[in-house]
Amino acid sequence: METAKFDDSGASQVFSYKGEITPDFTRDLLKNLESLLHMRSATPRFRRNVFTVVNESLHNIEKYGLQDCEPTDLPSLMIVNSGKGYIFTIENSLSPENLSDFRDKLAYLNSAEITELRSAYLKQLFRDSGPDGHSAGLGLLAIAIRSNKQVEYSFTESGSHNMRVKLVITTDR
Repeated sequence: METAKFDDSGASQVFSYKGEITPDFTRDLLKNLESLLHMRSATPRFRRNVFTVVNESLHNIEKYGLQDCEPTDLPSLMIVNSGKGYIFTIENSLSPENLSDFRDKLAYLNSAEITELRSAYLKQLFRDSGPDGHSAGLGLLAIAIRSNKQVEYSFTESGSHNMRVKLVITTDR
């Protein structure tokens, strides 16, 4: 099950997608968003914020999402124009072993001040990945820095014993 809709008419819903996330999909989406933002005369800072949020969100889905999952567990992305900026809703299914660490990272993002997030980002940027090969949450730190509001999140059970994660990220112009 794969559905995609890109709307450059100025409507509030800019993009919606549910399906497999691949590097080719990410590259094509970022190209389309870049064109759309240029057409709408977005500032370079806002374009960077949108690019970072989408790129890091999709990278995290690609890296940590379930492989060969049921159609109900497929990742999804929706981008809505709020009039003041964009609201990104990202959904993905995680296996239980990734859940605790992910919850801890999200809680930290929402409790830290922006200066602390920037400092943690720079510290992690120059740190090697952990013994399991996973990074230290650089993508989530980058998203939190580029968003000017707390990252909203929720968890619900999905097929079998997996958890569905929903993130809502806001970037203002």
